[in-house]
Amino acid sequence: MKSRQPFATVLALAVFIFLAALISCGEDESDDDDDQASDDDIDGDNDDDGPPYPFDEPEIVDVFESRDGRYPIYRIPALITTSSGTLLAFAEGRQSILDHSENDMVLRRSTDSGFTWEPHQVIAEAGSHCLSDPMPVQIAVGPNAGRILFFYTFFPEGCHHTCVQPGYDGPQNSKNFLLTSDDEGLTWQGPIELTRTFRPESIRYVTGGPGFAIQKRLEPNAGRIVLPFRQADPMQVLAIYSDDGGQTWLRGEVADDSQTDGTGNEVQIAETADGSLYLNSRNSKGHKLRKIARSFDGGETWTPLADDENLVEPQCMASVLQFSGLTDGDISRLLYSGPNNQVARIFGEIRLSYDGGETWPVSKIVYPGIFAYSVLTRIDCETAGVLFEDDIRLHRLRLARFSIEWLTDGTGRPLCE
Repeated sequence: MKSRQPFATVLALAVFIFLAALISCGEDESDDDDDQASDDDIDGDNDDDGPPYPFDEPEIVDVFESRDGRYPIYRIPALITTSSGTLLAFAEGRQSILDHSENDMVLRRSTDSGFTWEPHQVIAEAGSHCLSDPMPVQIAVGPNAGRILFFYTFFPEGCHHTCVQPGYDGPQNSKNFLLTSDDEGLTWQGPIELTRTFRPESIRYVTGGPGFAIQKRLEPNAGRIVLPFRQADPMQVLAIYSDDGGQTWLRGEVADDSQTDGTGNEVQIAETADGSLYLNSRNSKGHKLRKIARSFDGGETWTPLADDENLVEPQCMASVLQFSGLTDGDISRLLYSGPNNQVARIFGEIRLSYDGGETWPVSKIVYPGIFAYSVLTRIDCETAGVLFEDDIRLHRLRLARFSIEWLTDGTGRPLCE
């Protein structure tokens, strides 16, 4: 009698991919086509003697979970590491799986490189209205050095991406807000409304990333704060920037999307070792490949959007991070995180480029299961982290810590002073 095991294996894999695909379809209005029992710190699977370091395989730590009793759903990760080494993890705390569900902006801090996390903070809420697309950045140099800027978008009750209208003061208008912190996320000031600065009156909405923004460290435009944004209609990607520590802001030009099928969508920007900017965007209504562009004037203009044949996606938010090679004397390492699949949001992959995203010779699966939206950060000179959405119904955000040595199989240890 012939074994049924191969059939059973194939069937199980098919069911897994089908379930994973549920989170790739229908819940993301941004397309426009489309356990904690208490507030106690979350510990990883390490003992009281402290975290294992260095470690060979990525270590996974839960950061936001629906079992904490606060929100039924957590989505849309944002993450930065501050100048003191504190990790700030942000998310949307939602009342349902829908993008528009009384979303609040929530935060957790970690002072031990992501192994344990302080209690939740709700840093912005608007009752029955919806707050979306968290995007932080810390100013490293220049005016307001040390200050954290946190951007988010307001959508009125019952009216999200496909519903909001052009204009500023109507009941169906979106708004853009900024919070600031001068103590690494312990307390927050604001909000400050920036709608008229960020969004022309004729545009229905403009919203950040999500993920994180950057400050340029190299010429041209060293010290410039660069925010990745998208807007509609039509869906386009662009940068908004400040040369005075966030006191005033200017809009760059939108990236030309006429040379390939589809448009950009959720977007992230990294500075590369030659001082240019590298834009990496979700593909909307086009092929299931990441869209990329470059800027040589600090985000004021962009080369036309192009599809990167090396970076496949199921149409999903992803992340890019310049890990080294700007001011640290090390070689250039640009990281990418996203699902390595064109059908479902699974097989979370980390890729490494030594040439600013021209080629991606190194790649590894950091998490083989559900891997939807993700955001990268540099934890220290040897270690990166990726905060990602896991779980079939997106109840949980998890942090995977991984070393560059793990990623490169020990062939590329970073330079640490």
